[in-house]
Amino acid sequence: MVKRAMCHIRLTGLFLAILACLSILSAPDAQAQAAGSIRQF
Repeated sequence: MVKRAMCHIRLTGLFLAILACLSILSAPDAQAQAAGSIRQF
């Protein structure tokens, strides 16, 4: 029971870490696209 909970917590932490990495990696691209669209106007 305890091992299952620990595994679940670890998987949740891993999932959140991946989400954080993806958001950090995609943020500069989104900012660059926004800046590019502003320059086109």
